[in-house]
Amino acid sequence: MSTRHPTQRYREVQVNTASKDDLLLLLLDGGVRFSEGALIELEKGEDEEDRAKRNDHLVRAQKILLELMGSLSPSIGEELFANLQSLYRFTFGRLFQGNVKSDATLVSEGVVMMKRIRDLWKETVEHARAQEGTDEKQAPTRNSSISVTG
Repeated sequence: MSTRHPTQRYREVQVNTASKDDLLLLLLDGGVRFSEGALIELEKGEDEEDRAKRNDHLVRAQKILLELMGSLSPSIGEELFANLQSLYRFTFGRLFQGNVKSDATLVSEGVVMMKRIRDLWKETVEHARAQEGTDEKQAPTRNSSISVTG
């Protein structure tokens, strides 16, 4: 019998069975959750435990942004590639500087950007899936999916 928490087991199954698009959205949901958690810890206070939790949350959110940056490919188009890189870098910078300076305003800006990035990708995935359903009626053998790698 497993000693892991049921929520942890559920997440493992969710990740192991998710499509690439769903994995992207799960990753972005994690980025939002971690950055929001950091903001909560920052607003709680500045004792050592709060700082450690805040740092852990922000490092996790930053790693997600680094993963997103690393997975981008110029094959998606130079302009889109550059815009996404800039968006991810800006958000990373807000979270990083907010952590270094213990600045709730900077972290809050990072949280807002993480939510916008997630919502943008969610909308894009939903649009692609709706388009895919239309395409399947016209050409059943076609199977398309969006990806940050192009």
